[in-house]
Amino acid sequence: MKVKENISGLSRVSNISYEKYLKSALDLISPHLSIRTYKLGSNKNYPCFEKGKDIRVKIFWKNEEKYEFLVEKLFFYQNNNNKEDRAYMRNWADTKIQMLKDAVVVAKKNV
Repeated sequence: MKVKENISGLSRVSNISYEKYLKSALDLISPHLSIRTYKLGSNKNYPCFEKGKDIRVKIFWKNEEKYEFLVEKLFFYQNNNNKEDRAYMRNWADTKIQMLKDAVVVAKKNV
């Protein structure tokens, strides 16, 4: 059986939410990475955004925005108590975590 790489460096069995998982992983990568969430999105820029159901999540390096995505509020904030939900959430989070890890490594090489 092939064991999936632990991208985040966090416990594989913890039931923490997508929000806490992502914040904890970013803290491990760099203290300069942070997350901010927004409840609103304009119809022009975010035609699929549903007010009250979705949130915008922005990832910042220091105070500079680097990445943004939309996610359902419930998916982002709920604890993941069953194995399948946890695996699904971490698959989405690990993609973003790996992208940010790679960006930090490239930035360090260019310094």
